[in-house]
Amino acid sequence: GDQIAFCMCNPPFFGSTLDIKQTNDSTLVGTKEELVCEGGEEKFVEGIIQDSIRLKHRVRWYTTMLGKKSSVKTVLRMLREADVKNIVTTAFLQGRTSRWGVGWCYEPARIQDTALRASVNHNVAMGKKKAKKQSNTATSTAVFHVDFSFDEEKKSKSVVASRLKEVVTAWKEKGIVIGHFTCEDHGGKAKISLKTQNSSVALGLSLTWKPTPKTAPSDGGGGGNATTEDIVVISLDSAIPEGPGRREFLLVSDQIKADIQRTNRRWRRLLKKQAAQGGN
Repeated sequence: GDQIAFCMCNPPFFGSTLDIKQTNDSTLVGTKEELVCEGGEEKFVEGIIQDSIRLKHRVRWYTTMLGKKSSVKTVLRMLREADVKNIVTTAFLQGRTSRWGVGWCYEPARIQDTALRASVNHNVAMGKKKAKKQSNTATSTAVFHVDFSFDEEKKSKSVVASRLKEVVTAWKEKGIVIGHFTCEDHGGKAKISLKTQNSSVALGLSLTWKPTPKTAPSDGGGGGNATTEDIVVISLDSAIPEGPGRREFLLVSDQIKADIQRTNRRWRRLLKKQAAQGGN
């Protein structure tokens, strides 16, 4: 049959009328049937998850609102146990009232979405303050795309590995201490440990990249008319000391992105010079 775009649910939040009496939420309006069900919102949403397992792609997106922050972790756990990979969460903040939203889909998630949502889902489930406290190094990621380039035979190819090696070589020349560097040209992954030049922070980074058909024009590094791009994910594995680690990671990941995409000042000057020489 036809695919339904999405289903949206505002479940009964409470497991009993006693639960309602114990809350001071003045925004609760509805009949007993609308506010109460056995097991509360977690049990109600569990039923939707079971229905989604059966219906799968008949509905593109399954979504629900939740009235308790503690329910977010429970629902995420149930989705992971059901082997659902494509999950998104959000928080609704209106005045003093907080609600949470969870959505899931059985279509494959794009790699850039997966990386970004991992951090968002963690923050929503844990709460911003607690998540910030617990995620000094665990959930830092940067995602960007890099166009394939054309070789002398006019064949398109990935340039991430070769450009990453150039970045590391340039760092060494600048005096940045590289403790460890491995790069698998065809495996789409790399590991770097480094100590930044102007600080005492030591970082451990992981990079992965995966070729993906381009769906729209991009600024991913001068691939011309390339129809394929790499989605690059940089992850922070470790930072010593932990406190400044995240800030330093953002600076380093931005530098890696600019050098691999060749969009920073150094590459703009070089491209301008090459264009001027070509014009002569």
